[in-house]
Amino acid sequence: MGNRVKLYEFMKSFCDGKAARRAAYDAALARLEAHRGSRYYNEQVQEANRGFTEAEERAKDAIVATINPILAAMQAEAAEKFIAEPPTDAMLNMLTALKMRTGDVSNDELDSIARAMRGNNLALLALNDVADSIVRKRVLPAERSHTDYARMCNQKMTATEARRLIDNVAGFCADVIGSKGQTIVDKKLYNFSSEAEFYDSALPMSGFDAFKDAVD
Repeated sequence: MGNRVKLYEFMKSFCDGKAARRAAYDAALARLEAHRGSRYYNEQVQEANRGFTEAEERAKDAIVATINPILAAMQAEAAEKFIAEPPTDAMLNMLTALKMRTGDVSNDELDSIARAMRGNNLALLALNDVADSIVRKRVLPAERSHTDYARMCNQKMTATEARRLIDNVAGFCADVIGSKGQTIVDKKLYNFSSEAEFYDSALPMSGFDAFKDAVD
């Protein structure tokens, strides 16, 4: 189970537990209604508040201790994932051979090499530079151009963007968990029926698919 799924499962479990504790608390107060105005009522309400608050604070401490390492791991993995992959030996050999060519190299040949390098941003950027030097040597000005291989780079997600999305999810988790010491006054309950619903709620402007790109 990956960290993305783990985070959702732990947060869903927390929300389900909170809803159950709130239902039990509300039921306890309802049973006391017949005694409203009495000293017994006041004492029992205080006891119910104290018990509910203590249970909530324990649950908050537990979920924070559980998800913080998961979020930290997501950040570390995202940073590593989006480090540029170096060109393979075969790609480096192709680039070196291109630089050594004394005759003209056709655009069709350059495009074929680019297709072989697709998925490796550094190799494509290096090919773009080599292609620039090749076409500048051509006799006819109209032929001094080539495909922009830099546009073939996969730039859908960057490390900075991935970390921002993870930070936003962390902030949403903090909102769902709630602040310590504000248990009774915090009446909002969250209920997530699916992983997609959880991450779509956490990232309304980006959504679940964007988060999968960042952490998977």
